[in-house]
Amino acid sequence: MSLDRILLITCAAATWWMTGLIWFVQSVHYPLFEQVGHDQFQPYHAAHCRLTKRVVLVPMLLELVLALAIAYRSTGDQIYLAYAGGFFAIMTWVMTFFRQLKDHDQLSSGFTVESHRRLLSGNFPRALIWTSHALVVFIQCLSL
Repeated sequence: MSLDRILLITCAAATWWMTGLIWFVQSVHYPLFEQVGHDQFQPYHAAHCRLTKRVVLVPMLLELVLALAIAYRSTGDQIYLAYAGGFFAIMTWVMTFFRQLKDHDQLSSGFTVESHRRLLSGNFPRALIWTSHALVVFIQCLSL
């Protein structure tokens, strides 16, 4: 199996993992934050952040590195898909660091309806970007 195939299949697995996870978080996990209760929210949120890193950090890092490697190595008709994949991977990191982490930082002080609403609304575009990257790697995999 060629290196390009291995890169693409591994990137696809990481991207699809993150896409499924982000939609679960968007549609189930984050909406349940408001059910925790104000007294228990801070320890719950701290545990959420600590445990989420375990299932997010490696696949998210893999996705970024591999998407950029694929874009760097790409030639021919697939080059625009590869560049789009790299762009989407970069954008998920940008949105995570410049929006979602700020929202989580605010929530770490305690639950507020406004902070929760901001977390949900800020995560939705990130979920769409991950879905877009998942579609890109799906199309790329069709050419294998």
